[in-house]
Parts: sequence; C-alpha cells; structure tokens
Amino acid sequence: MTNDNPAKRLQTGLFCDICQSVANDCFWKCNQCNEGDWGFCNRCVNQGKCCTHPLLPVCRLGAAVSSNGPTAAQTENASVEPASETKILSFSTKCDVCIQPISSSTLRFHCLQCNDGDYDICANCYLKLVATSKIRKENGHNGWRRCLKGHRMVVIGFEAHEDGQRRVIVRDLVGGRALKDEHLQPSTSTSSSPATPSATRTFGAGRGDTASPELGLGAWSWKEGSERRKKASRVRNPALNDRDRSGNHSEPSTPVSSATPSPGRRYPPDGGVGLIVHALWSWYPENEATDELMFPRGAEITEAENINDDWYWGCYAGSTGLFPGGHVFVVGEVV
Repeated sequence: MTNDNPAKRLQTGLFCDICQSVANDCFWKCNQCNEGDWGFCNRCVNQGKCCTHPLLPVCRLGAAVSSNGPTAAQTENASVEPASETKILSFSTKCDVCIQPISSSTLRFHCLQCNDGDYDICANCYLKLVATSKIRKENGHNGWRRCLKGHRMVVIGFEAHEDGQRRVIVRDLVGGRALKDEHLQPSTSTSSSPATPSATRTFGAGRGDTASPELGLGAWSWKEGSERRKKASRVRNPALNDRDRSGNHSEPSTPVSSATPSPGRRYPPDGGVGLIVHALWSWYPENEATDELMFPRGAEITEAENINDDWYWGCYAGSTGLFPGGHVFVVGEVV
C-alpha cells in the first residue's frame, strides 16, 4: 500500500505512438494513419521510426517547450488533442558540415543513425564531399547515398500545405529496411564499382532486428501444434495478389521469379523491393509475439511479401515483421 497520490504522476498531452514518450514540445502528426489520430515524437522521426506519409509538426499550447525546440529528443505518444490546443511549428535545420541553416524549402540529406538521428547535410556540402572524394562516387547521391560514416541516408524535404509545411521523405533508403549492410557483397576491387546486393533476400523479421525463420534459406516456416512445417518459399512472384478491399483472395500462387535485381541495375531502388500494401484495419500483436508487425488503420506497409495469403511480411515505421493478410490490400509493387 502507498499513500502517494496517483494524480501527481498523471501526464497529459501528446504522446508518441511508437515509443509512448511525451511529445508536447514537438509532435509529428499524420493525417492518414488511424484516420488522423496518430503521430510520432521528434526522436522517432529522426531515427526513421515513423510512417511514410507527410507529417505536420505541432506542439501543445501551454506545454513547456525545451530550449532545443523541435530537435529535442523528448517524446511520448497518444491521441492528438483538439486543434485549439495545438500550434503548428515552423523551423529550419542546421547543416552538420557547414553549420549553416537549411531552410524548409531546401532538400537535405538525413542520416538516421549519426547523433541518434539528429544529423543533416545540405545539398551543396554533400555534393562537395563527393566531388572531393571524401565520399566515394558509388556511395554518393547517385549511388548508395551514404554519410561520412558509411550509413545510408534519406533525402528529406517540406511541402506546402493548407495546415502548414509538412515533412516528406523525398528519397527513402537505397535498398530499404530489409536490405542490411552486412548482407551486401563486398567489392572485389578498389575501383569505383559498387557493392551489389546479395541475390538471396534475407529479412530481419519482428519489431527490431530479430532474425526471420530459416534465415537465408529462402523459405518461411512456422509451428502448427507441435509440428514444425515449411510452408512457403520466399522467392518473389511479380504478379500481384488478388486480395482486394472486400477481402476476396486467390489461392497462393507458385513462385516463378527471384528477387535478383534486374540486369543493368547498379543499385536497388529507394525504399527497397516488394509489395506496397494499405492497412484496412489496425494490427496490435500480443506482447509475446515479437515477430509480428504493429500498424494502425490507414498505414502504408512497404517491402511486403505475401507468405501464404493468410500472412504477409513487411515494414512499417522502421520495424519489420509478420501481419495478417486479411487486414491489408495490395496497392502496388516495386521490383
């Protein structure tokens, strides 16, 4: 028993829907996920743990704003409060190379790992780094798009909207989330030829980097009762699944083609390969289901694989994992 008043520990305001931390000073609101009742803290957005939709930065009126403003890593997630209780933020980012401000109208190269995701390079500085060979050509803006420490970067911009300027991902990670740097084949020479992705696509399934079943063997497996069965090949099929908004679907089709990059392609596409699916319904896995993917209604899930029609695998908000096929429908595919 305790005499402590729980009202003294009560926190109100805006909370991050990924890490659950308070985000009153900077909350990135999505108008599409969960019908607009969804958002992320600044730290999660900086580290790529957010959706692919445009995000509007807001703060809660009356909340104590930190001296660092929107770059502070203070976050939590819950529902967005009424518009009368929030204020739209507008700010510029500082280039971490030339230390000059980057206006919201200018694109910037953003690293999701350096300085916990708070690292940006303006376009002029990045082009100079490539021109002076501080970043190799194959790792530059027309290649893997890496930072000085070798991390793949995204290109971020802001678009004008009636509510305010919204953050958009102009170019996502080369190769996407499923492609890990340790999976890339090392270059066999010191020339400018880039490393190429492995022909076998392996995944880090789950909320984090948990290895998928049968990693690298090209097959998915799971338990049915006490028996462990292999159920589906992970070899890609270029044909879209027949599942639609009404939930109708066809039987699993026989895989006919692999995920090998097309001839002549030197680098994988931005955002990776795979199906793009739209969430008709949200999915919140049980706490013990560490290999499943959480997402809200309206989410865009990328790099998705149709495992057996009943289950899909894909990426949302920087995490990867399995989810029910009946909760989504296919809107496109990147090959």
